[in-house]
Parts: sequence; C-alpha cells; structure tokens
Amino acid sequence: MRTQPNSTLIEGIVTDIRADDGGIGYEVSLSTKANVSREKQRDFIRPAPGREIKLFCLEAPGEVRVGDLVRAQAELLGGPKGQRVVLQEIEKL
Repeated sequence: MRTQPNSTLIEGIVTDIRADDGGIGYEVSLSTKANVSREKQRDFIRPAPGREIKLFCLEAPGEVRVGDLVRAQAELLGGPKGQRVVLQEIEKL
C-alpha cells in the first residue's frame, strides 16, 4: 500500500541536523512555528505549532544551520514496510 500524493509546508526553527541512523542521508529536526500548507486536505502530516518534526533527506541541507528559521516542504512517503517524512525543499527565512 502506498500513500496518496501529499505535501506539507512548515515554518519552523531547526533544532538538530544529524546523520540518519540508517547510515544513509540526514535527519533534520524542526520545532514547528506554523503549518502554512495551502491545500489542507493534501496535508497528511499536519504539524501543529510547538510540535517537533523529523525530516529525512539524502543530502545535507546546504546553508541551513541549527537555530535558523526556515520554510520546509515535506511529503509523507510510505510503502509496505512503513512510512517516512521526507524533506523536498528547505529555505532560510
């Protein structure tokens, strides 16, 4: 079973950037300030203000550092072995 196309747009503070436990990619943690998704029905993640969210990405997030205010676009990807929130884009605000 696969998830339907979905997208979440989050504004938040980067609280951590670390290598993923699986040995491939990175995990970026955000403290959510606002969920600014335009299409709420396609937002499967629905992060609430104050909630910590962990986003997986294959490459280090460029110029973004811990403490930065950012806007991040993410998707919930899933399959028969589980699901993961994947970072699609991130920019400093």
